[in-house]
Amino acid sequence: MNIFGKSLIGFQDATPLGESLERLDIFYDLGVRIILFTYNLRNLVGDGCLEPGNAGLSLFGRKLISRRAKVLITKQRMAVLRTKL
Repeated sequence: MNIFGKSLIGFQDATPLGESLERLDIFYDLGVRIILFTYNLRNLVGDGCLEPGNAGLSLFGRKLISRRAKVLITKQRMAVLRTKL
């Protein structure tokens, strides 16, 4: 299998989704395969690793988790502990 010349497209956090889970389908069709939930700061999905509040996932973030397995890979590496749970 030749892996050279192939790319994996992803986002550093879920900000490009805005408030729309339907954008998952659009980004998937455009080639996006990985989306980190959060990075350093809070977004609509949850708290990032630099947020002192450690509030975890938002309601939108919970909806994203229930939908994500159907569409693409997500990573929680740069999230605070409660967001990862």
